Amino acid sequence: MRFALLIPLAALAACSAAQAAAQPARFGPAVVTELAGRPIALAPARPVPPPPAVPEPATPAPQGVPPATLQIEGARASGSTGCNQWSADVVWSSRGALRFGPVATTKMACEPAAMAQERTFLAALQSTTRAVRRGNELSLFPARGARLMRLRSFSARADQTPARP
Repeated sequence: MRFALLIPLAALAACSAAQAAAQPARFGPAVVTELAGRPIALAPARPVPPPPAVPEPATPAPQGVPPATLQIEGARASGSTGCNQWSADVVWSSRGALRFGPVATTKMACEPAAMAQERTFLAALQSTTRAVRRGNELSLFPARGARLMRLRSFSARADQTPARP
């Protein structure tokens, strides 16, 4: 009799875990405030507010290079590299696992500083395996090692990550 009750309970638990992992995620729009271990200070003339004060000296974004951006809506992520627009499929589980699929980008040529930022940003996306969310900040990490990038959302709407089961 106990065995008969355990089977439906186990099936129910597996189903709710699968649903939690598949819930749509939402974050952003957000700007990169740290990339490859280097803080990025946004110029005051940028269309988004500057990030909060950073304790260590911030490396200013190259003159004329817009910040890289990210927005996650459900199973899609998109944004700007500071040069080109990009988009990718994304899977964000309730346990913090975050994976970006192959990234599609527009193919504009930009100044060397913008192209360097783009290469670093896209490599960080492809290396991401997990994310840590703290309020309106999102940090992306590889399987092992230091943070790849930190983003800050300035959105007035409620950003949501998948709920824990």
